[in-house]
Amino acid sequence: MRGRKLVVSIVMMIAVLLAGCGKSGDLTGKWVCTDEGITTTLELFSDGTGTLIQEDQTYSISWIAENGRLKISASLGFLGEYAEAATYEQKGDSLTFTYDDESVEHYKRE
Repeated sequence: MRGRKLVVSIVMMIAVLLAGCGKSGDLTGKWVCTDEGITTTLELFSDGTGTLIQEDQTYSISWIAENGRLKISASLGFLGEYAEAATYEQKGDSLTFTYDDESVEHYKRE
C-alpha cells in the first residue's frame, strides 16, 4: 500500500512539472500584429530566443514567460539595449499583450 502511494505521488509531481513547463511552450511560434496599420512579427523559439520584425527591421531577441508576464530583450546595436515586459493572455491562436502603460497589442498565430 505504501509503495502504491509513493508511485501515485511521483506521477502527480511529474504531471505538475510538465504542466508548468508547458506555459512558455504555448507561446512558441510565429505571431503577427497589425494594430494601427504597422505590422510586427514576433517569432518565439523554445530555447528562449526569437526574432522581432517591425518596419523591415529584424532584431534578435531573448524572451522568458513567467507568472503571466512576457519579458523580451534585444540588442539594438549602437542604439543600445531594448527591454520590455507585458502581461499576456493567450486564447487559442490569439495573443494579447497589455503593457504597464495600459496599451494593448493583439497578435494572431501565423
